[in-house]
Amino acid sequence: MNRFDKAGKRTHLGTHLATHQCTHGCTHPANRAKCRSKRKRRRVIPRIFSNFRLDELLVQLLEDGDPELCLYVYRLRDDRKIKPALLIGRPFRDLFDYLRDEHGGGCFCIMIRRGKKMELSGEISIGLPLRRQTNF
Repeated sequence: MNRFDKAGKRTHLGTHLATHQCTHGCTHPANRAKCRSKRKRRRVIPRIFSNFRLDELLVQLLEDGDPELCLYVYRLRDDRKIKPALLIGRPFRDLFDYLRDEHGGGCFCIMIRRGKKMELSGEISIGLPLRRQTNF
């Protein structure tokens, strides 16, 4: 391997690991300090109600009668899905009322699939249910 260019300057200094950042798994103790841990990029969940296109798509999918559609609803805490899913089943029109009344509102992640294809994925926020006052 030629380590000199035409002008006689060195192009590579030392060994391969000494000149390049160690991005693959380091096994030698001397090179572990050079390694940067690769962090998994967190995917930002889009907000459905702040995007007109996603809002319209959600309404269409909730009213669609296709038996292949499957709805998954997860509660969100600190922008992370809490598993297991609160609801898995076919989409229905009264989803917002159901989430407000049965689960107390809040932030939810909704995913709708048609077979294996993801049709919609996003975050919705639903206000807390109004409490009935019996004493006037």
